[in-house]
Amino acid sequence: MHLEPSFSETPDEQLRRKELDKKVQELLGRLPEQKRRIFILSRLKGYSNAEISEKLGLSVRTVENQVYRATKFIKEHLN
Repeated sequence: MHLEPSFSETPDEQLRRKELDKKVQELLGRLPEQKRRIFILSRLKGYSNAEISEKLGLSVRTVENQVYRATKFIKEHLN
């Protein structure tokens, strides 16, 4: 996951964005393979839960659950 820079960012803001990007990458690496893959497809590549379900052969409910848990894990570890 790479956060897009803004043209109005100060050098300090750019540094904070890069640090946040690095931390999110680290946290994604700590997720189990399937949960990471589902999160990336959902949040970074914009796939719908139904598309992910079909692509990975999982129920939509499983996809929803995994996205929720991955998001919760990342939020908890960023705070």
